[in-house]
This record gives sequence, C-alpha cells and structure tokens, in this order.
Amino acid sequence: ITPGSLSYSPTNIIQPKRLYSLEDNNDFSRTLKRYYETKGLYENNSAPRFRQRYQPCTFINKWMKNLEIADHIEIKSHAEGFGVTIHLFEDETDSVGMHLADKGFGVLQLFAVLLKIETAILEAQTNEELYQYNYQGLNREFIKYLRGHSQLYPATVALEEPECHLHPSLQSKFADMIVDANKQYGIHFIIESHSEYFIRKLQLAVSKEEIQSDDIALLYVNPKKRAAYLPVISNIGLESDGTLKNEFGPGFF
Repeated sequence: ITPGSLSYSPTNIIQPKRLYSLEDNNDFSRTLKRYYETKGLYENNSAPRFRQRYQPCTFINKWMKNLEIADHIEIKSHAEGFGVTIHLFEDETDSVGMHLADKGFGVLQLFAVLLKIETAILEAQTNEELYQYNYQGLNREFIKYLRGHSQLYPATVALEEPECHLHPSLQSKFADMIVDANKQYGIHFIIESHSEYFIRKLQLAVSKEEIQSDDIALLYVNPKKRAAYLPVISNIGLESDGTLKNEFGPGFF
C-alpha cells in the first residue's frame, strides 16, 4: 500500500485555451495529466462495486452547480491524449456548451483547484479499496482508525491563495467546498489564504457543527518586522462554537 501524496496548487494564472496539452511545462497541464493517470488507475484497478460508489467528476459537477457556474462539465481527451478540451454545460438539454476558457480567470483558477481535489478523491477511493482488500473482515470504522494512526494518510491538497480572482461570495462558498471534501472523502488540506471571507465561513461551519474545531489548525504568520515577543507563527485556534481563541496578528487587515 502506498501512502497518499501531496498535491500543490500555486497562485498562477491559467492561460485560457481551446485545447490544453498534457505535455506543456505548466501546473495546469501537469494537473490534467495527473487527473487522467489517477482516473485510469481508479477505473482499471477498482472492483465494479467500488466504481458504482463514485463516478469521476462527481465532486466537480456538484460544486460547479453549487457555485452556479455550470450544471456539469466535460473533460475530453483528443489526439491520442496530447490535447484536452473542457466544456461547461448550462443544463441537461445543453448539447453545445461553452469552452472553459470563455468563463474568465476566476473560474479557470477555481476549476484547477477542483480538478486537484477530484484527483485526490479518486486516489483516496482507490486507497480505500486497498485498505478493505488488505484488512478483509474488519469493521470499516476500525479500518479508519488504523488509517488515521499510521503513516498512510489520504491525499493532501496544498493551496496557495485559492481566493485569487474570486468574488467574495465565492470565497465564502469555497470554505463549504473544502469542508465537504474533507468530511465526505477524507481529503486533507494545507491552505495559505489572505481571505477573511474564507476564514469567517470556516468559523460558521464550526458553529453549525458541520466540522469540528479540532479538525482545523488556524495559524497566523506574523510579519518579519514584528514585536520581539511575537513568534514567527501564532496559533489562533478555534473554540467549539466557532469563535477565535486569539485575534489575528498585526497587519492582517
């Protein structure tokens, strides 16, 4: 059994294209390539009963709809895998769709993050089957316990300023998306953000008991020029009702 991997998403601006190459030397092309590789492993190595539990792009389509961007998407490989087109469709009757490239930088950036999460979910689903195969006969909750107390964690997605180019309302809903991926599929996240909207929505999720305060480590990186008594990193922390244990450090606002 191999351990889950770490996927990193920088704050780069994805260039809008009608056809994306899997061989280009940029983060988005590498993300697409990894998605196809992980999807192939999932479809080729998972038992039919596992594939029925999760269909590729389920998470992307769910959140494209929740964010009111599109009803569903189509990621289609062309020219023997060296080119990929991505179309968004308004509803089930839409047979033409529109290119992802026509939706603007914010949606492009958001889609790249969604694709990394989707890939992590496919990896986690494949690993879950490996766990159940290797620990046949054990209670599923006990399998989760073994998994949580070993080096074999699910995939982790690291995001740098995912709020870039997003409207404040989408920054807020982004927190809901992260909570959903964690609670439903066990995906772990390391997120660097300047968005108060994102942080406040996480606080609200804790207050509504959608996620536990102990599941979130809220850390503040203090500026280089700071008071001598301040550490480089301060642990703000969250109370069980969602309130902050400590205030933001100087300079956040």
